[in-house]
Amino acid sequence: MGWVDSVVPPRDPEPWWRKLAGLKVRLVFGAVSAVAAIAMFGGSAPARIAPNGDTDFINGQFGDVAGTAYLALYLVPIGVALALSTALCMAAAARNPRGAYRRCMKLMALGCFIGISYPLYRLLYLSYGLDGVEFPLDGDTFDMGGSLLQIATILPVVIGSSIRGIDLVARARRSRQALIRLRPMWADLACVLGTDKIRGYLLHGASPARDRWGLRHAYERLDERIVDISDAAFELLPWIEPDLPARSLSAARAHGIQGDDAEAAAVAACLHLARRRAVDGEPTALPARLGL
Repeated sequence: MGWVDSVVPPRDPEPWWRKLAGLKVRLVFGAVSAVAAIAMFGGSAPARIAPNGDTDFINGQFGDVAGTAYLALYLVPIGVALALSTALCMAAAARNPRGAYRRCMKLMALGCFIGISYPLYRLLYLSYGLDGVEFPLDGDTFDMGGSLLQIATILPVVIGSSIRGIDLVARARRSRQALIRLRPMWADLACVLGTDKIRGYLLHGASPARDRWGLRHAYERLDERIVDISDAAFELLPWIEPDLPARSLSAARAHGIQGDDAEAAAVAACLHLARRRAVDGEPTALPARLGL
């Protein structure tokens, strides 16, 4: 629950229940519950031995006051934590844009909401024992119901967490594709970067194989590559005439390139021409803005 609380974006003012999810409140609540449960455990009834030899502690507390109190101190904090986690996940989903993260939070909220029924289910069983009334289900059926509730709780949480992981992998793949597509321009412009930057690439490498197969830190490497291109463009501005961007854009559109692709093609053409002029030692022109 602490992790979920940490990822929920803040809101001013926060709802009253958000304070219950704070670290101090949770620590105090957990400590008090633990001390009280330890005190009650000594008076609980012995565990039952099932026909198959398994130890059955919960069913052994049916009708026992101390054992019921002990289990209540164990089950109630679980229910409270799941209820707060449900609210926090829904708040995270509501305060974030549509996407994988929002779907992840909604599925986790669904799992936590279903999970609230598990302690209620166990407490309902124990309340029948305190009233001296026989529970409608036999022991095996009751245990099966508890297991099904646990599975129904865990599955949405696992699926939601997997969606977040899949989204991170998909983002890394998109970054890898962008790295590969930008490599020709970046390699063409790298010669005008600072000596420290060039020395760093020569020492640590930036091979095509790493661009193609390396998903680790792909977004950070893409961001660095875009910064390199922007820095190179700034260095090459003196070799770009004022009317070159407009002429390059017209040429791109004449070749059937439209929209943002035409803008990108025009910028690439300007930078390629400016780089060639700079390397050949041609005189500079007046600076022009490329929108980089």
